[in-house]
Amino acid sequence: MSTITVDNLKGKTTAKTVTVTVGASATQSLEQGLAKAYANIDGLASTPVSRKSLNVSTITDDGPGQYDTVFTNNFSDTSYAPLGNAKENETGSRTSDVDSAFQSARTPLTTSTCEWLAMSFAGAHADKHSAYAVVYGDLA
Repeated sequence: MSTITVDNLKGKTTAKTVTVTVGASATQSLEQGLAKAYANIDGLASTPVSRKSLNVSTITDDGPGQYDTVFTNNFSDTSYAPLGNAKENETGSRTSDVDSAFQSARTPLTTSTCEWLAMSFAGAHADKHSAYAVVYGDLA
């Protein structure tokens, strides 16, 4: 097994042309396979607290179980893929999925922000101990 140790990968043709071979012949763009933003949010705090994040500059509380994230670096368009999950408590004994699109129907995606909705088991918006968000897509 060989090991490559580098500080920087750059495509030979352009910076974005690094591909990874998966299996015998399938290739995938390395850049497109990377998450471009994520956040681990404590939604029970008086104002949402980010325990850890990437490419998220601000998290605001829009009401019970409703969080807006502002991206540090904008996405190139609104066809990115936001995904997430939320859980009730620290022990994780009960978990609940977040809105299936992880975005409110009243607030469409923009290149600079995304709204996240945490739902209770009864189907109402509810603050959660932990809300996890990850976003895949192309940065501007």
